[in-house]
Amino acid sequence: MTHTLRDEENTPYAIRLLLKVGGKQGGESSGIHWHVSSGNKIEYISTDRERLEIPWVKMTDPQGKVTIFKTEDCDPSIPSGTRETRTMDCIDCHNRPAHIFNDPMKMVDRAIAIGKIDRSLPGIKSTVMDILEKPHYTTEEALAAIETGLKEAYLPEGEVHPATRTEAVERSREAVAKIYSNNFFPEMGVDWTTHPDYIGHFRWKGCYRCHDGNHKAESGEVISHDCNTCHLITGQGEGEEKALDLAYEVADFNHPMDMGPTRAGRQLHRLPCGSSANRLQAQSPGNSPCRHELSDW
Repeated sequence: MTHTLRDEENTPYAIRLLLKVGGKQGGESSGIHWHVSSGNKIEYISTDRERLEIPWVKMTDPQGKVTIFKTEDCDPSIPSGTRETRTMDCIDCHNRPAHIFNDPMKMVDRAIAIGKIDRSLPGIKSTVMDILEKPHYTTEEALAAIETGLKEAYLPEGEVHPATRTEAVERSREAVAKIYSNNFFPEMGVDWTTHPDYIGHFRWKGCYRCHDGNHKAESGEVISHDCNTCHLITGQGEGEEKALDLAYEVADFNHPMDMGPTRAGRQLHRLPCGSSANRLQAQSPGNSPCRHELSDW
């Protein structure tokens, strides 16, 4: 996958990822699908309707051994009381298999990578994200803001612009308008932040709901938050050449930039989208299970 940094040059940053999907192959199950294999049983209790906060996890292995993991702030009344004890299944990760509202950052990266948004326009990633991250109350208002914002940035009045620049701006406007129209529905109060998406941990906590290094058993065992448990970084690099031809190597993930604050003066989980939605998990970089600095794609 190729991301674009929010710099003046719209620098591409490529990452090649090997997912350990796993499952049951012969003997013991392994990989990501270990969680739902027939030999293991994972149960948990969440403290919110969206299952973002999970302070209590119970694991039963194929031999029947039970291990309970808790966070330090886990309510002592858990697992008794009225809260549901849920057995983990596919939907706990694949919770948005349909009616998907895509993260605009991902869609903008994709549009730049395939040329729908013109990378030659200085700072186009940052310009577009600034527009998409602002609240708009109607689709009509948002589409007008997209057109106005791009023209003000790249086609200022009173200047003569080459046809190639005008074409690049119009092509980019069409792509951004499509991204907005497919993923933001202000009249219905729905956008990509309305429902969490638990695949991965790019914008939402996802895997980090349990794999955060804070869930401990009485024995001292901790639910792992080692990046290489579920995937390996087999290539990464900045610039056009790296994006086209990554050398194969297994390495730690290096975030390309420090993470900046959001408009609300907080930092969102993993990446600073600046969204006005308050359901995104806010946390400081120091609490992130990633071993490196957070980034501002």
